[in-house]
Amino acid sequence: MGLHTAEVIVVGGGPAGSTVAGHLAERGLDVLVLDKDRFGRNKPCAGGITARALSALGFALPEKIVREECHVFRAVMGDKVREVRFSEPYAITVDRRELDAFLLQRAEQLGAVVHMNEEVLAVQPQTDGMLVQTAEAAYRAPLVIGADGFPSRVARTFGRKGLLTAAACLCADVSLPSDSSRFHGVLETHWGLFRWGYAWVFPKKDHLSVGLGTWDGCRKDLKSLWARFVRSQGLPTAKAKGHLIPIGGTTQLITADNL
Repeated sequence: MGLHTAEVIVVGGGPAGSTVAGHLAERGLDVLVLDKDRFGRNKPCAGGITARALSALGFALPEKIVREECHVFRAVMGDKVREVRFSEPYAITVDRRELDAFLLQRAEQLGAVVHMNEEVLAVQPQTDGMLVQTAEAAYRAPLVIGADGFPSRVARTFGRKGLLTAAACLCADVSLPSDSSRFHGVLETHWGLFRWGYAWVFPKKDHLSVGLGTWDGCRKDLKSLWARFVRSQGLPTAKAKGHLIPIGGTTQLITADNL
């Protein structure tokens, strides 16, 4: 197993990893991205990106990956419905397969080296930087950036352990009903289904992204709640995929030496 070097190693090639890799490569740094998957993967995700997030990117997303522009934010709690309408799009929706592929390709075009289907097995501090080991090779860099989702192997390197800051989510692509006018251009959220969390119905042109997520640790029946929620919205049932999503809250340590 040879030892390879880079100035920065980014673990995880999703939106966070590929964006920071492109940012650094554009400024002339030698950047290596390692991701355990081969892209073209499907990620359970609502797929909404706010205008504020788009502005923070610093570059435009191509129109072909924008599924819908949303001018309305709608909150529903029982019989109560509140809406906020915006003159400019409040958010857009995307398909994660398309978004992730675009961002990673952009990072490569800017000079980052990308190794897909190469899982990071260990990240170890050394006197001259960080050693990153995969099944295929070993790499050394002065700086490692962990963008490897949740739970993060990189985060565990400096003591971030456990699942206390994750929300359990279920999400599926659902076919549009015969009358879909209610959904187009609207980010719709539903509240009161559990103590902490919400459900969503986001439009993606030819289908809907429907899901629910909660950080209520006492809630164990998400699958049955999912089925009831979909039926209550007059939508066809679909098999949902589960995922753990990191959430905000108490400020946490996110940096260490070289990491």
